[in-house]
Amino acid sequence: MTDNLNFSIEDDKAPASAAPKKRGPGRPKGSTNAAKNASATAADVRQAMATLESLYDFTAAGLVMFGFNDSAASWVESAARLKATNEDALKAAPKLAATIARMGQTGGTATFIIAHVMAVSSLLRSVQGEVAERRRAAAEAAERPDNVSDFPGGVA
Repeated sequence: MTDNLNFSIEDDKAPASAAPKKRGPGRPKGSTNAAKNASATAADVRQAMATLESLYDFTAAGLVMFGFNDSAASWVESAARLKATNEDALKAAPKLAATIARMGQTGGTATFIIAHVMAVSSLLRSVQGEVAERRRAAAEAAERPDNVSDFPGGVA
């Protein structure tokens, strides 16, 4: 009866069917195909919302800075509607929320630079307007007769 039981241990290897599947090319050790959390974290959604709001504000400021006031007003109305739907959309799309949140974190330097460029551009636009006004005033003063000046009463 014991003749039918044949046990042998040849090596420590598991059968080929039990071996884990190989990683694909370029995949780091420990990576799996397991799906990540299907819902976006509240922090990702908040960060993404803040990033989008900053983008919307920069867009509106840029439009105003370049004199497109009607377009800026239209954009502000559109952005308000976008903000109302963004939160639900970002909660439903966790990868998108995480991507936008990362963009906001890594884009801090770019945001800083853009904000300062916009501030300086606004200042230059104001200076340009003042210079044009002074030139116009100087041209008018040059056309006046010599006995009329800018003093009250008109006589020098």
